[in-house]
Amino acid sequence: MENPLRLLAVFQFSMPERDLRLLGGLFLIAVLFGLFTIRKKLLTVGGAVLAGTTGLWVCYFAGFFYILPLMVHFLSSSLISRIFGRSSLTSDEKDGKARDAIQVFCNGGIYMLLSTFLHSNGQLNEVMLIAMASSIAVSASDTWASEIGSGLNGTVIDLLTFKVVPPGISGGISFWGTLAGLAGAGCIALLFLLNGISGFATCVITSAGFAGMLLDSLIGAFFQKKYLQKATGILSDRMLEDSVLISGLGWMSNDLVNLISNGVIVLGLAICYHFS
Repeated sequence: MENPLRLLAVFQFSMPERDLRLLGGLFLIAVLFGLFTIRKKLLTVGGAVLAGTTGLWVCYFAGFFYILPLMVHFLSSSLISRIFGRSSLTSDEKDGKARDAIQVFCNGGIYMLLSTFLHSNGQLNEVMLIAMASSIAVSASDTWASEIGSGLNGTVIDLLTFKVVPPGISGGISFWGTLAGLAGAGCIALLFLLNGISGFATCVITSAGFAGMLLDSLIGAFFQKKYLQKATGILSDRMLEDSVLISGLGWMSNDLVNLISNGVIVLGLAICYHFS
């Protein structure tokens, strides 16, 4: 029996053969998707525009299938975020709000840009494919780990000091969050496995996604801004009343940490494949 996800390859035309009616239909779907996410307060207007643009870009340059990992990441992240809400006192100021364009780009921008080079002279670039998959696996792993780990309120350890910190704080990891991060990376890798990549590539994608989640936490522990409220002693990623910056860089946001960790993993993979 033909793999149902393999059938999506029928949409993977080379650019000169693109069916404009198909692209027009996809544009309409992107508009409806944007309106839905704005109404449900999942995305801001800017976030919806960039998300729609990302989907169309990926479809045009890579193929219809490659929208699926983006959708799985977005929908699973939105659902998990609704189920496991982080503490508003410890997480950053964007937590619990509709995702804006910066958040969309920091999670899917590298995936979008890499899709431009997925096909070269009509041939699939396997290294670029693994890099794309690993990029979105990092985003999914980090989101699943952050939302589920903090939502379950287990013991959270700061990677820099190895001290117990409040759930939701940047740079902290927990048992359940780490396990959820592995599951998130594996979920994305499984999609590509069903579309025909090798078992070895699936393991590489899962490992890269998981490593990206750990790297994100490490960068967050070292460089992301943290504030201490003097009166209550609450440690937070956001500036509260009567709070002072006690660690990290004032301009280092969670979005920037996500983008850096994603980029480092993709660059690291490219270097490894180049010298292998």
